[in-house]
Amino acid sequence: MPVKAQTQRTINAPQEAVWAVLDDFPAIAGWSAGIQKSYTTGTTDLATGVGAERRCELGGNKILDERISAYTPGQSMTVDVWNIEGLPLKSSQTTFSVHTTGPGTSEARIQAEVTPKAPGFIVKLAGPLMAKGIAKNFSGLLDELAQEAERKAANS
Repeated sequence: MPVKAQTQRTINAPQEAVWAVLDDFPAIAGWSAGIQKSYTTGTTDLATGVGAERRCELGGNKILDERISAYTPGQSMTVDVWNIEGLPLKSSQTTFSVHTTGPGTSEARIQAEVTPKAPGFIVKLAGPLMAKGIAKNFSGLLDELAQEAERKAANS
């Protein structure tokens, strides 16, 4: 039974700058404090687009293996976490999207479905609390994305 969460954030950078950060798929460890190491995996060596894979090492033997399953250049990508080690999760699917909101500003949005390892009845009871925690974590990720995109936009 998946838990759904979503969050969004206005970013003081153009859509292209925000997308450039997201689209550098293997480099997430460079701007997200929660990820100690990230790199391309898989047999294709794709850095982005459908089929691109990365491994995110979170520390403490926590690992996420991720794959882009849907991709619209400059606008959105869906990332499936297909291997999770050291966390109480079975899987997750997260869609990142970006659109322009005004001159030099954009909105980034995350919509996620996360399936915990907990039994269904526990997820049903604790689902709203889990969703709130997941949204809070993703809100922090969007804050980090904003910092990096705004930094890159200011330096270009």
